[in-house]
Amino acid sequence: MRHIKLKRRFPKANRHPETVHLQSAYQKVAEACHGCRPQSLAWGIMVGLSSMALSAHNPALAQDWRGDQPTSQDGSPSRNHAGARLLNGSSRSLGGDQQPQRSLPGLRLAAQQDVQGGPKQPFDIPAGNLQSALQAFSKQVDLQIFYTSDVVAGVQTQGVKGVYTPQEALATLLTGTGLGYRFIDANTVMLQRAGNSEATQTSTGKPVLVPEILVKDVKERPVVDAPDGYMAEVSSEAVLRFPAEIQELPQSISVVTRDSMRERRAVTQNEALEGVAGFTKASQSSFNNDDYVLRGFSTSPNTPGFIRDNGLAAFNNYIADPNLYERIEVIKGAASFTSGLVAAGGFVNRLLKAPLNENFVVAEAGGTSYGGYRTTLDANGTIPTIPQLAGRFVFVQNQDPQFFNNTGNQRFSFLPSVRLATDNGFTVTATGNIQHLTGKGNYGTPTNIFGQIPAGIKDSLLGPDNKLKQNYQSAHIEAEKKFAQGFRLRAKGQYSHDEINHSYVYGYQYTGGIGPNGNFGIYANAATSRRESWAGEVNLIKDFSLLGNMSSVAAGMDYSLGNQTRQRPGFVFLGTGNIANPEVNLPFPPDYPNNAVAASSNNLRFQQTGAYLQGLLRPFAGTTVMAALRGNWITQTSFNQDGTHDGLNVSRLTPQIGLSQRLVEGLNLYASYGESIQPNFAVTADGSLLDPITGQTVEIGSKWEPLGKRLMVTAAVFRTLLDNVATPDPAFPPNSGFSIGGQSQRNQGFEFEARGALLPQLQVNLAYTYLDTKITESLIPGVVGANALNAPHHTVSAFGSYDFTELFAKGLKLGAVVYYRSQVNSFVPFQNQTYEGYTRADLFAIYAPLEWLSLQLNFNNIANAGYVEGPNRYAGFNQFGAPRHVIGMVRMTF
Repeated sequence: MRHIKLKRRFPKANRHPETVHLQSAYQKVAEACHGCRPQSLAWGIMVGLSSMALSAHNPALAQDWRGDQPTSQDGSPSRNHAGARLLNGSSRSLGGDQQPQRSLPGLRLAAQQDVQGGPKQPFDIPAGNLQSALQAFSKQVDLQIFYTSDVVAGVQTQGVKGVYTPQEALATLLTGTGLGYRFIDANTVMLQRAGNSEATQTSTGKPVLVPEILVKDVKERPVVDAPDGYMAEVSSEAVLRFPAEIQELPQSISVVTRDSMRERRAVTQNEALEGVAGFTKASQSSFNNDDYVLRGFSTSPNTPGFIRDNGLAAFNNYIADPNLYERIEVIKGAASFTSGLVAAGGFVNRLLKAPLNENFVVAEAGGTSYGGYRTTLDANGTIPTIPQLAGRFVFVQNQDPQFFNNTGNQRFSFLPSVRLATDNGFTVTATGNIQHLTGKGNYGTPTNIFGQIPAGIKDSLLGPDNKLKQNYQSAHIEAEKKFAQGFRLRAKGQYSHDEINHSYVYGYQYTGGIGPNGNFGIYANAATSRRESWAGEVNLIKDFSLLGNMSSVAAGMDYSLGNQTRQRPGFVFLGTGNIANPEVNLPFPPDYPNNAVAASSNNLRFQQTGAYLQGLLRPFAGTTVMAALRGNWITQTSFNQDGTHDGLNVSRLTPQIGLSQRLVEGLNLYASYGESIQPNFAVTADGSLLDPITGQTVEIGSKWEPLGKRLMVTAAVFRTLLDNVATPDPAFPPNSGFSIGGQSQRNQGFEFEARGALLPQLQVNLAYTYLDTKITESLIPGVVGANALNAPHHTVSAFGSYDFTELFAKGLKLGAVVYYRSQVNSFVPFQNQTYEGYTRADLFAIYAPLEWLSLQLNFNNIANAGYVEGPNRYAGFNQFGAPRHVIGMVRMTF
C-alpha cells in the first residue's frame, strides 16, 4: 500500500485561533488516515480543511457548502464532481511556467493569513491575465480571495509594481478591470463586478454561494529558480513595451526558458537558441560574435540591432552566457518600431537576471570531456531593515573543451545588479555586465572540395601560438514611475564598450578546399577591434479600458550611438601544410604585421534617433490589435585612412500592424505586416557607405493552447523582401573587408513550434522550419536565383524530458535531443559551394535526491557524427561540430 507523506508549514508567530484549529485537524486527519486509500485521504483533508477554514470566517457559507462526497463506481472520489479540490499553490511566472494547474469554473478561495491593510511590501506582478495575476498576488500576501471564474474570465490587468499595502496592491490590480472588492471580514475579500451594489470596501454582507469551491493550499515557498518547464505565457515588457500573453500577440515570438537552457547545458547563446524555429547557427570566425541566421537572414557585426539586452541594442562583441539571463526571447519578422535597428528576419532579446525579493544562493560546478570545466554562482538577497532594496550577483567561469587542437577560450563573466522600489511607486534597477575572455579562439578550418570534413583530420589546422583576448563592459539602468489613472513613465539607458585583439596562424586553401593531395596554405592574420555604444529610451505608457477590455498605448523616443574602430593589418603567406601532418607549427614572421598584404583600417560611426507611437488594443473580447508607427533618423559616417570621411543621412517611416482573433478558447488566428530598416556598416573599396538595409514582412499564423493550456502550439507562414544587402566585393580577396551593395533577397517559409507539457511529467520542445530563399537582384553575374547563405530548406529540433518521480525514483528526469539541418549554401560569390546536412542526437539525465541538490549528466552527439556546424566557404573559416562528449554538473541551492 502506498504511503503518503504529508507536509505543511504553519508560521509560529501570530497564529490565529482558526489557524491552530486547522493545524490540529490536519494532524488528526493525517494520523487517522495512515494506511487509507490515497483518494480517501485526499478527500478527507480537502473536506476537513475547507469546512473548518470557512467556518472560521463565515459559518453560514461553510454550512451551505458541506455535502456528501460523491463517489465513482469503485468508491473513490468522482473526478467529475463539482466540489472542493486541493491544489499545491504553484503558479506560472514571467520567467517561465510551473507545471500547469487544473482549475474548476466555480468559486475560488486563496487561503492565506490576515493582512487587511497590513505593512507595505514590494510587489512586481506583470500586466496580463487577471486570473494569473490574482494567483501570483495570493502567493505573496496572506489574504483570502473569493471570486467566480465568470467574473474574471478574459479580464486583463495593468499589474502592480512598487511598494504597497496588500489592500493598495489589490486595488491597483483591479484598476480598469470593471471589478470591485469588499472585505467580508479582516482577512477575506470578495471580488464582484463594480456595478454590483455590494461591491464596496466596507460591506460585511454574506458572500453569494456558488456550487463549487476550490481551496488553495498554503505551501512552502518554492526554491528559487525552480524548474519552470519549456513554455512561457507572457512576453516581457522589454520587447514590446507592453507585457502581454504571447498567444494573443499577432507576431511570432519564441521564448527559451531557464529549464530549456539548463537541461541541455547550453553555454552560448546559439546553443540555447537551437530549439527555435527559423534559427540556424552561423560561422563565428575571428571575433567570436553571437552571429546567427534567422529566417534565412544572416546577422553580422556590421549590422547592429540584431541582439538586445533588456530591449536595448547591444552593439558589441562578447560571448553571451545563458546563465546571465532569466530567458532569451526571439521576436521574428519586421519589428523596427522597437528601436529602428532591426533586421527583417527578427532579433534576439536577452532578459538579464535582476534582483528578486528573496534570499538564495545557487551554485554549480562541473566538467566536460576534452578538458572543459565550468562553475557558476547566482546569489540574491534583501536587507531586512530596508525591504525596498534588493541585490543580485551572478558569476560564471567557463573553460571551453578543446575538441580540436589549438582551440578554446576561458571566460569570466560578472553580472552585479541592485533594485530599489520606493513607497511611492518608483522603481529603479542598475546592472553591470563584465566579461574577460582569453584563449585561442577558433578561426575555422578549410573543408575538402566537397564541403566535407577532410578524411582522417582531427586537427583545426590552427597554430599553437594563436591568441585571442576580449574585454567587455556594460552598464544598464532602468527606472519606472507609476502615476494615477494608469500612466507609467519609463526610462532606460545602456553604455557598453569592448576591445578585441587576435593573432592567428591558420590553414586556408584558395583553390576551393583541400584537394586529393591534402595540401593547404598556411597564413598569418591579426586584427584589433574596439566598439563603444550608447542606447537609451524614454516613453509614457497609458493603460486604459477600451469597451471594457484592458488596452495600452505608448509614445516615446529612443537614441542609439555606436563607434567602431578596426585595424586589419591583413594576412601574409607562410608556407604549405598537408593533412597527413596537420600540425601548424610555423611561427609568426618577426616583422609581422608590417609586411602584411592588403593592410586596412576603418572607423565607423552610426547615430539613430527614433520617435514612435504604438498601441496594444483590445476593442472586443478575444480581439487584439497591435499597431505602431515610427520615424527613424539615421546618420552614418566612415573615417578613411587618408583622413577623409564619408557621410550618409537617411530618414524613413516604418509602420507595423497586426490583428489577432480568438476563434475558440485557446485558439487564435493572426496576421501582420511590418517594415524594417537597419544601418549597413559595410564599407566599399573607396571608403564610401552603403544605404541602410530595408525590408517588408507579411505573416499569417495561428496560436493554440491545448491540454488545459499546458502546451503552446504556433504555426506561421511568412514572406520577407530585403533590399540593399551587402556582399563581399569580388574584385578583392574574400577577407579584405570590402563590400558592394545592390543585392535583394526574398525569403519565405513555414514554421511550427510546440512547447510545454504533453503530460504533466513530460516537457517537450518541437520545432520545424521549411525555408525557401532566393537572391532576386545582384550586381555580381550569375548570382540571381541562388539560395541565401546558410539557409537550409528543412530544420528540425526536438527535445524533451520526462520526470520519473512517480514511477521510479524521486527527482529522476531523463531527456533526449534530436537536431537535423538539411543542406546549405555558402555566400556570394561562393554560392555554388554547398554543405551537406547532418543529424545530431543527445541524451541527458538529471537526479535531484534532495530539494537543494541536483546531479546532471549530458551525453552529446552520441553517434559521434562529423559535420560542419558553422559553414563559411570551402577555403576556410568553417567550424566543425563537436565530437561525442560528456558533461557532468552538480547544482546546489541554498
